[in-house]
Amino acid sequence: MSPFSRWLSAAILLVLLLSAAFPPAATARVPASPGTFDCGAVTQIPTAECQALVALYNSTTGAGWTNKTGWLANNTPCGPDETAKWYGVACDTAGEHVWALYLENNHLIGSIPPALGDLGSLDELYLGSNQLSGIPPALGKLANLQTLSLWGNQMNGAIPPQLGDLANLASLDLSINRLSGGIPPELGNLPRLDALYLDSNQLTGSIPPQLGNLTGLEYLYLTSNQLTGAVPAELRNLANLWSLYLDHNQLSGGLPATLGQLAKLQEIYLNSNPSLGYNLPRGLLALPLERLYYDHTGLCEPGDTAFQSWLGSIPYLGRTGTFCTPKPVTLSGARQGTDIALQWTQGAITGYELHRSAAPYFTPVQGTLVLTLPVTTTAYTDTSAILGPNAFYMVRSKFQDSANDVSANSNRVGKWSFPVAPGH
Repeated sequence: MSPFSRWLSAAILLVLLLSAAFPPAATARVPASPGTFDCGAVTQIPTAECQALVALYNSTTGAGWTNKTGWLANNTPCGPDETAKWYGVACDTAGEHVWALYLENNHLIGSIPPALGDLGSLDELYLGSNQLSGIPPALGKLANLQTLSLWGNQMNGAIPPQLGDLANLASLDLSINRLSGGIPPELGNLPRLDALYLDSNQLTGSIPPQLGNLTGLEYLYLTSNQLTGAVPAELRNLANLWSLYLDHNQLSGGLPATLGQLAKLQEIYLNSNPSLGYNLPRGLLALPLERLYYDHTGLCEPGDTAFQSWLGSIPYLGRTGTFCTPKPVTLSGARQGTDIALQWTQGAITGYELHRSAAPYFTPVQGTLVLTLPVTTTAYTDTSAILGPNAFYMVRSKFQDSANDVSANSNRVGKWSFPVAPGH
């Protein structure tokens, strides 16, 4: 062997020995960074659905999720099995579309991306108990959605009226957030809704009467907001209602007697509405209630045996202990030309009667009943013709229902002189 051949053989042997002693380092799998995942490599679901999932991961700090198994680490969000799929993603039986997202209590932080509205086959969306903010109006595009659960987050701002477009929605849970503004009347457009949870937010304004259109509703939770105004009479249309939670608000006025038409109603929570007043309506007697709470309100109880016996039959009862007794009101008046302007203090439970007489001392029977007035009225201007030179008035505060006719008289005011009309 020539010297050159020996040298070449030695060089080749040295290279082989060094290769064996120092193997090349293994190539590590580097997780995709935000925005770099290639949805073109995903064949199980449409690209738009894949991009919606990636947007959710990126906008909610996916790297910090409690469980992010599979996310942006493989190309099979639907599996073939639990070990190969993306955690919390459920697909339809054909494995071709995202059917549900189950990511509750998974440390999602950030905002829900509008792209989530591109999951056109989504039936269930569970993102509760995280740290999410804001509800994108684009969720109103999820035409197949049946369950939307966003409870226990940091949702702020208004409830998008576009949620009223979710014609297949059966359950809407936005409770325990920081939502403000009014309850969108559009929520009354959800024909299949059976549960509406808006409790523990900062919602203001009145309860939309359009909620009475939700004839399939079983659970209505509006507790712990800042709602004002009256309880809408339209709630009488909620024939399937089981639970009505209106407590801890600023509701006022009376309770509609027509709530007694809700034969399936088991629970009524009205407590801690200080301005909610007048009487508990006798129509409630038809309801076999399990729970009735009206403590810390201005509601009074009819004192007759039938009503008190019904109250005693309710297993869980929070009451004011105040019986319905009208109070005498203080009446005052002043002449305005040929008219008399009257006003009086609040004292009635169901309404008022205004009586007039030409004599200074009279009973309601002796005087003329001018008219009856609703309980919310505490002023009236009498423009009618007065017979005689003087006019005196009395107001009766009333509590009257089918079993009671109780009234209290006000003081009498008057002695306004009027010219006698020609010919008298």
